[in-house]
Amino acid sequence: MLKVLEATKETQGQRASDFTGVPEGELVRFHFQCDSDTEPDGGCGCARSMTGMQTLKATTTFKVAEIEMGVDEYIHVTRESYLKSGFPDSANRVIKWSLEVISFCLDLDPGVIVELRGDLQLRTRLGKAVR
Repeated sequence: MLKVLEATKETQGQRASDFTGVPEGELVRFHFQCDSDTEPDGGCGCARSMTGMQTLKATTTFKVAEIEMGVDEYIHVTRESYLKSGFPDSANRVIKWSLEVISFCLDLDPGVIVELRGDLQLRTRLGKAVR
């Protein structure tokens, strides 16, 4: 079992800048950020979202999920998603980003809501982590 991030609609709309085009439960990955989106709540949204590995659409809300997959298989699935979206295969970047997700989720309980605000962080509501 491996803990990674999947799309969720839970807490979607908590921030005025939230959006989603990714179905509930789809695995998400980091994507490249444009030069114009330097603030999490500004620009196009790439500084606050992750991409669904199948739909290649973005979402601002994700949660920790346990999946029946090993690290190597997860990295492979992630690499395939980048290739599907037209990005050149950069094994080092795919491995780095995949391990970043795995490392972040390692000590978190499944169901914990996460957001990207420059870095991955727990989404909070009134100062408490959302579970």
